Amino acid sequence: MTRRTSICLFLLLTFICSCGKIELPDPSSSTPDDKHPDHPESTTEETITVSQLLELDKEQNHEVHVKGYIVGYVDGTTLKQARFLCPENRANTNLLLADKPDEQETSRCTAVFLETGDNGFRTALNLYDHPDFFHRQIIIHGLSQAYFGQTGIRKMLDYHWPFESDSPEEIRKPDLSDKTEYIPEGR
Repeated sequence: MTRRTSICLFLLLTFICSCGKIELPDPSSSTPDDKHPDHPESTTEETITVSQLLELDKEQNHEVHVKGYIVGYVDGTTLKQARFLCPENRANTNLLLADKPDEQETSRCTAVFLETGDNGFRTALNLYDHPDFFHRQIIIHGLSQAYFGQTGIRKMLDYHWPFESDSPEEIRKPDLSDKTEYIPEGR
């Protein structure tokens, strides 16, 4: 073996032996500071209230799980057109959520867009087809954005009912029989 070959083998063996196990970071253990610019800011899977959602910056996307009561819908293009009842003539395109089932102040409500198409959220949740959902508590998983001028859910990803045992016949809703429709001022 030549001297040159011996040196090369020695260097090669030294290099191979000196390499230890390479530790790569675990992507599941990223911290909130590890944000990717193409993805919305993510919260933990902690469920927040409507009030907490309304405090988020409406100009940034936040992935959230928000719990609230379905209290109505917006029948137009502004919150001034909020209706705190079920629609009578067609499926609604959005829902209003609030922390209290009898809320009728739009500044304490958030709107959730109900998309059509493959996800079927409009078909599954609109109040026209499902009046039994009115005043029912729900958890919405989605992306918060500006919607009707305040923070809302513009992109819904999923939803579930807090009480999985609830069937439409067993819905736990408060008694609001003494409530009448409220139409905000300025309509």
